[in-house]
Amino acid sequence: MWFLVFVLGLPLSAQVPLPDLDKQLDVIRDNTQGLETVGIIYNPEEVAIDGARVRVKTIAVPATNGPLLIKNARSIVGRVEAIYLLEGRSVTTPKFASFVVKLASKKGVRVFTNDPKLMDLEGIQVLSSSTSGAYVIN
Repeated sequence: MWFLVFVLGLPLSAQVPLPDLDKQLDVIRDNTQGLETVGIIYNPEEVAIDGARVRVKTIAVPATNGPLLIKNARSIVGRVEAIYLLEGRSVTTPKFASFVVKLASKKGVRVFTNDPKLMDLEGIQVLSSSTSGAYVIN
């Protein structure tokens, strides 16, 4: 089954497309037992996820500042089995990522990111992509 990710009302001018989102979500699906839904936290000013074809149900929550990031992280923890923090200035700061890991661990939710700067953070798995596919690097 395929799902399309649509996020409405976002400015498109500064966004960078994320061509490997489908591959990375497949890795999250393959590495999370009982996965039904992935929560994606991202900064819509930095990355575009509209229209990505994925094989897992997603809840995409855009956030551009600290208070909104915290509110959105809290809002999805009980509704997903995994959280994917997309690389960005605000989303993948060590402070916010640590907050998400702590919040998620209380509910048994796994946390993933595509930001290699967070590789040493306990409780988060870092994904990467190449022409042969996506994979976990830590």
